[in-house]
Amino acid sequence: MGRVTRLILLTSILIWSCNDHDRILVLPGDGIILNGDSILLDRTDIETLKRITKTGVTPNLSIRISDGVDLETGEETSDSAFVRNLTYKSIDFEYAGLDSIDLTLDWISINYASDTKVVVTSEVFLGAKNPDIISYLGPLQSHDFVSADSLTYNIYSQGISFQLVRDSLNNKVLDNVSVHYYFKNKTAANKMHVP
Repeated sequence: MGRVTRLILLTSILIWSCNDHDRILVLPGDGIILNGDSILLDRTDIETLKRITKTGVTPNLSIRISDGVDLETGEETSDSAFVRNLTYKSIDFEYAGLDSIDLTLDWISINYASDTKVVVTSEVFLGAKNPDIISYLGPLQSHDFVSADSLTYNIYSQGISFQLVRDSLNNKVLDNVSVHYYFKNKTAANKMHVP
């Protein structure tokens, strides 16, 4: 099944299955569809996002400075950026840039919430128990990362990350999904921040 056909099918499922919930379709490496509105990395500006989410307040500007060692590679890293985070329910939208004026959407992080239906595929969605993430992802690239306990998946090559938690019955439950840029090489992946 082609990507467009799959997106149309998933969007239709979302629209008909969750009338009283916010509905989010995750588009790895590209953004999300929130209740029928596209929110795209590098394209959706803060004013458009405020209109879509009906949020009236412009978020405060901060500076993110990170120096240290990448825990996945052991390499030294250093980065700084101006940042504005807009939060809508369980979704965090991060705008970042090298100057305080020209900020672009570079990260969307969504936590599980009972009033939000978040779907990556029909089998991979927030709140899913023991989702088969590896079969959804296909072959991993050398710069992708899966933790030893299989609770963290940073899939730089596809622009998506997953965080799972264990419930009281030791099931792995998908608790967070993040959408970010695709990284085609190890150097670019090392520069990406981990929320």
